[in-house]
Amino acid sequence: MESLRELANRLDETAGSLTDIGRELGRVDRTAPAPGGEGSGRLAETIRALTEQWSAATGARATEATVTADRVADLAARLRVVADGYTDTDEAARRRHAEEA
Repeated sequence: MESLRELANRLDETAGSLTDIGRELGRVDRTAPAPGGEGSGRLAETIRALTEQWSAATGARATEATVTADRVADLAARLRVVADGYTDTDEAARRRHAEEA
């Protein structure tokens, strides 16, 4: 079974990946006009509408990835606190057991 510290390390790796994803999504040029969207008519309107939706969705996903990365990193830190608590409890129990023996 995976130890709590190993799990915390994997969560840190996941948080790092999510941070990278958020950063990369944030770098996408959402201001560039879509090909075919410069003209008039129904097709150009549709292209512009889809571009606006894509831009909004990409920005939202970048924000979500960054927020989730922060939450996962916080979870990893809290898991390490729990692991430390278990370690301290185990050590105290060993000392008590050794004293009683």
